[in-house]
Amino acid sequence: MVAVLLEAGADVNAVHSLVGAPLHFACSTAPLENRVEIIELLLRYGADPNVAKTYDNGTTLKSPLVEYFRQRENADPRIVKLFFCHGVRIVMRSPASDPRGQLRNLIRLFVARPELFSLLVDLGEQFDRTAVERLPIPESIKVHLMQRTSNPGNLQQLARQRIRSLVAPLNPSAVDSLPLPRILKSYLLGLTLSH
Repeated sequence: MVAVLLEAGADVNAVHSLVGAPLHFACSTAPLENRVEIIELLLRYGADPNVAKTYDNGTTLKSPLVEYFRQRENADPRIVKLFFCHGVRIVMRSPASDPRGQLRNLIRLFVARPELFSLLVDLGEQFDRTAVERLPIPESIKVHLMQRTSNPGNLQQLARQRIRSLVAPLNPSAVDSLPLPRILKSYLLGLTLSH
């Protein structure tokens, strides 16, 4: 049904006041058969993984990935990788200061999915020092995050962020067309870590 609507020209980024964009709905807690396939289809048809909206009453609709993490104890790595491959920005601020902010979600991910925690930190940008200081996480992890607030990422991470910002829209097809080795393409898409 989703494919039929998209093929008929449905606006994949239309935002409804109650549920947000179609990507928000696909990421919601509501039971949804084929969630991974629906999210992949929406992203392939151009859904903006960073879509956010401030309503007239001042409330802000957070980005789909923020909502996805917020509503789940156990995130599906396939869904997270789909977002990474389609240009999601991992902003390390509080969601109150930036609708794409992932800091609050790090706490849950640190415990439930350490591999996703590491990937988010590796792809992270705009680290907010004050917000990081307030996070109730183990000191060893906090020290690592604090270092990221005062020091830029390594050259490899900075190059990835810059290239990701230049490729629009960022998606697997666009990255695949770049004249780069396959390992660098995977790194650009967030599928491999720099460790």
